[in-house]
Amino acid sequence: MKFFDKKVGLLYVSIFLGVLILNVNFVKATAPTVTNVTSSTTDGTYKVNDVISVQVVFSEVVDVTGTPTLNLQNNNGGVDVNYASGTGTDTLTFDYTVAEGDNSGDLDYTSTTSLSATMGTIQNAGLEDADLTLASPGAAGSLGANKALVIDGVTPTITSISSSTCAGTCYKKAGDTVSIQVVFTESVTVTGTPQLTLETGGTDAVVDYASGTGTSTLTFTYTVGAGENSADLNVNSLGLNGGTIQDAAANNATLTMPDMSNLADNEDIVIDTAAGTVSSVTDSFDSDGAYKTSDVLSIEVNFSEAVDVTGTPQLTLETGASDAVVSYSSGTGSSTLTFSYTVASNHNSTDLDYVGTTSLALNSGTIKDLAGNNMTLTLASPGAANSLGANKALVIDTTAPTVTNVTSSTANGNKTDGQTVSIQVVFSEAVAVEDIPKLQLETGTTDQIINYVSGSGTNTLTFTYTVQAGDSSTDLDYLATNSLTLPYNEETFMTPTIKDNVSYVTDSGFHYDATLTLASPGAAGSLGANKAITINQASQSLTFSISDNTIGFGTLSTSAARFATGDATGSTTEVGAHTLSGATNATSGYVVTLKGATLTNTSNGSYTITAIGGTNTASSTGTEQFGLRIAITSGTGSATAPYAAAGFAYNGTSSTAVQVCSGSGDDTTTVYSVRYISNIGGTTEAGNYSTTLTYVATATF
Repeated sequence: MKFFDKKVGLLYVSIFLGVLILNVNFVKATAPTVTNVTSSTTDGTYKVNDVISVQVVFSEVVDVTGTPTLNLQNNNGGVDVNYASGTGTDTLTFDYTVAEGDNSGDLDYTSTTSLSATMGTIQNAGLEDADLTLASPGAAGSLGANKALVIDGVTPTITSISSSTCAGTCYKKAGDTVSIQVVFTESVTVTGTPQLTLETGGTDAVVDYASGTGTSTLTFTYTVGAGENSADLNVNSLGLNGGTIQDAAANNATLTMPDMSNLADNEDIVIDTAAGTVSSVTDSFDSDGAYKTSDVLSIEVNFSEAVDVTGTPQLTLETGASDAVVSYSSGTGSSTLTFSYTVASNHNSTDLDYVGTTSLALNSGTIKDLAGNNMTLTLASPGAANSLGANKALVIDTTAPTVTNVTSSTANGNKTDGQTVSIQVVFSEAVAVEDIPKLQLETGTTDQIINYVSGSGTNTLTFTYTVQAGDSSTDLDYLATNSLTLPYNEETFMTPTIKDNVSYVTDSGFHYDATLTLASPGAAGSLGANKAITINQASQSLTFSISDNTIGFGTLSTSAARFATGDATGSTTEVGAHTLSGATNATSGYVVTLKGATLTNTSNGSYTITAIGGTNTASSTGTEQFGLRIAITSGTGSATAPYAAAGFAYNGTSSTAVQVCSGSGDDTTTVYSVRYISNIGGTTEAGNYSTTLTYVATATF
């Protein structure tokens, strides 16, 4: 018979075999304990995805069920590492794969309770659960004490990109260099030649690594290339270009550009390889209007970008007989340069502008953009859009008005007692008149002094002359160069004035007195030269007649020239077909003009006999010719070339009149004999040919 008496550590077995009693005692075994934690992995530094094998050593052989874990300490607070192998031995292995972000200067477990069999069991052969208590981290028998395992699972990243070349804003042109620093979260090692890609316009710039391996700062050197431009230089990307950028653990650096700390965030680097241009020329300081001697105007040259100036560039203005050369005064560092112009006494312009597209000159100075590129100084054409003349209406007036012409709106001819003549005195510019200026005319025995009547505010003053009994003139004119006067008016108690009609911007009360000197009587610009007005002279006349209106050549032949006759039968010898008679008493005589088509087939107007043209030409039998010449038979007139020579010509048309002769104004009758010739060729179309010629006599009174 068996029975169990439950007492600690004792099993009683009573066997009744007669009188024999056997007693057996069993002592409970000690539970397994952890004696050491170490690693079969070599001491050193380990990166992301590296595997570290950790061994937990027990006091005896243990068996494992499930998946015990070991919690290792890192900068993330702790990571559970799963059991890997070792059941049936006294050493269990846990494999730790380094993850992104893991970091430890000396790998150890978290605490004495870091070994856990919650997901399984660790027991000896007697099914006693092992005591999982570990040595304190760092103490003898701990992983940290036994091994020197550094965990670096933190990937280097870019913290900032800056430049040691530029502090704040700077400008760079083609050929300039810019040193760019890329800063990482930790020291990195470089192999090969990584490259930065910079945003520089149409084509991005690729910049090679220069130095910095073994530190946290890598330097790249950028040499600005032609055509590259950027308002604020920035880095698009960092590429390995077949090389590497790694930390000490060989973690590959993350090359993402940093938010808010890229190159453009830290520096203002302007890449400018293009020469700027002049955008406009104007004057924003001074009002439109007229300016006089000693007035000062500020002429502004606007550029497409800010510029720096050295020396004293100059701008040449179109100011009449003497151009104004204007010096630079201010504006360097901005996009607008100011040139100070002082009006000189010999300057004049109805709309101030510069001389030409090259009027802006350096004058041994420089005009460069802030990057150092020489600016293009070409200006818009004067008067074109963006020119000074187009943008402003600045009048430069330093010259007193002068008389340029004296004429009359009254028709040429003879004027008699009581008739009026309107005389105009023209000035170089508009004038203002006060009271009554006078003009003295040469009118024979008694010279007439006539009054101003109108025109103030314009450039033309009108005087009115009423012909008086006894006045006489063969060609009305004023008396002398000083005939325009300003005599004191006893009725109004005023002395007349003639001044320019300009209201100056800087002095509205200032006016130049007009110069009243006239052209010499009879000279160009005088009344006598411009007009043919007579006073109380005999009536002017013109007589003109044609002896015969119908003439003809008869039958044309290729073998002989034909000359027209008044009976229309024609002749083979030169003869006058008819005569012209003219006479006039006009002082400048008269002229006779002729127009009409050449001989034309009456059945088919496309057939004609070719006119000789405007060169006097001899008769040529067998060649198509139509022409005429004029000979003087009596009087004082003259034939006009090409009709005056021994040959013939005709260059008139049905719509174009040509002068053929002229006569003087001596009232003598001149008789002109007109000879006509016609030749035909072998190919001239048969038929009747005719034309109508029109002679007009015009006298110049």
